[in-house]
Amino acid sequence: TGAFYTSLLDRVRALPGVEAAATASGAPMGYYNNGDSLSVDGYQPPPGQPRPSSLYLIISSDYFRTLRIPLVSGRQFTLADDARAADVAIVNQTFADKYWPKQDPIGKRFRSTDLKNEWLEVVGVVQNSKAQGIFSDPEGYFYVPLAQQYKSLRALQLRTAGDPSALAPLVTREIRALDPDLPL
Repeated sequence: TGAFYTSLLDRVRALPGVEAAATASGAPMGYYNNGDSLSVDGYQPPPGQPRPSSLYLIISSDYFRTLRIPLVSGRQFTLADDARAADVAIVNQTFADKYWPKQDPIGKRFRSTDLKNEWLEVVGVVQNSKAQGIFSDPEGYFYVPLAQQYKSLRALQLRTAGDPSALAPLVTREIRALDPDLPL
């Protein structure tokens, strides 16, 4: 549940050596990815080209800081981007360049049938990062806040000051303290 992950992040962030922590619906170069076809406001695919599509992640706060993905323009998600607010997204530079070339993408809209099929307003652009493979070219990617698009399947991601393997038993201990029956 959401309370489990909130507690887990609080506990893990308090561990010595943890600089930042976040959860997401997948991990960079992980085995599980979310992807969907899109409707992009004002964009018509060239004749014979498929409908727009993109990979995406549902992320908690601190995701970009944890993975050191710099914000290029706009803003990060805030606590105000919750279930009561208009749906928002942050896109990577490739996504922005593909669908809004030579335009400011902030305020532009698109929707994903996988995510409530509601319009998502772009509030930020982040630098491209390696999401699929270390040698592959960057793909269009977008991110939505967990507070607006809940998904229970999540990957815990940490930024540490030292050897991350030294933290593994401590993280396992914190997970077990919250739910001893959870398979790890």
